Amino acid sequence: MRHPMLLCFEVIGALAIVASGVAEAANLALDVFGEFGPATTLNGNALGVNTPFSFHALFDPMDNVNPTPGAGYFRPTEFTLEIAGHGTFAGVPNVDLNVVVLDPTYHLNVYAAGLVTSTGSPFFLNTYSAVASPFNPSVPTPTTFLNYQETLDSFDDAPYVIPFAGGADSLVINDFGSAVPSASLVAVPEPSSLWLWMAGLCGTALFAGRTPHRPC
Repeated sequence: MRHPMLLCFEVIGALAIVASGVAEAANLALDVFGEFGPATTLNGNALGVNTPFSFHALFDPMDNVNPTPGAGYFRPTEFTLEIAGHGTFAGVPNVDLNVVVLDPTYHLNVYAAGLVTSTGSPFFLNTYSAVASPFNPSVPTPTTFLNYQETLDSFDDAPYVIPFAGGADSLVINDFGSAVPSASLVAVPEPSSLWLWMAGLCGTALFAGRTPHRPC
């Protein structure tokens, strides 16, 4: 008979494989790297120069808030923005902060990824001619957008405002720099309840493996 400790490790190893497969399908993130233009303001102050940025928008790919053929709209549960020379900021998830992804079946006839408000404007979309792996925008899967074409935006009507956690601070996006932006959808594992079950199982196995003391 196998030692309970050995059995514990075998079960944890097997279930870890299962848990990792489940976790990978749970969440996606849109990762974008680009450059804000000089007119974009941070906490009321214009950046003044082209400034590199990146953002990480975590969302549930099964929660399409506006099903549209060729398009997917998803409200991030977490939004993190890093601006070169200024720091890292946490966005506040709200109805006007939505990830949007498109494929060529949408009327724009391109692949695209970006952000859009609940009313559809303001928005900005980086457009591309190809992706590394085909995906369904309604229920997207990991991919990388390839062959950047242009950035579409509605800043002539209004800037895109992203409030930050803490209240008063915000980013007001008015323009973009000249750097070629990149975009990708990446899988983001999350803790599974299986890990708690495995920990309990391991504790039970270890307890069972102890030699009981005989009563006097």
